[in-house]
Amino acid sequence: MGAAPVCFDCTHSTQRPGAWESGEKVTAGAKAGMSAMLARAAAAAGVHALFLECHPEPKKSISDAATMMRLDDLPPLLKTVAAIRRAAAS
Repeated sequence: MGAAPVCFDCTHSTQRPGAWESGEKVTAGAKAGMSAMLARAAAAAGVHALFLECHPEPKKSISDAATMMRLDDLPPLLKTVAAIRRAAAS
């Protein structure tokens, strides 16, 4: 029997609760620029699914704006992730 399927949350994994940004404490600061790298690493590690929050204009999102990826960045990332996953599975 194989391992249970794993879904990795790329965007929320970049959160930094209680972080300081521009000299002020924020409730959920983030390093959203790391999401793509985490998605590629997760694919290489063999995860079964990725959770990615995306928005056309992340700063205008009413929820989780600090962790959002740009929607335009998603198609090329998914192509790369799929290629990594295929290579890891072979």
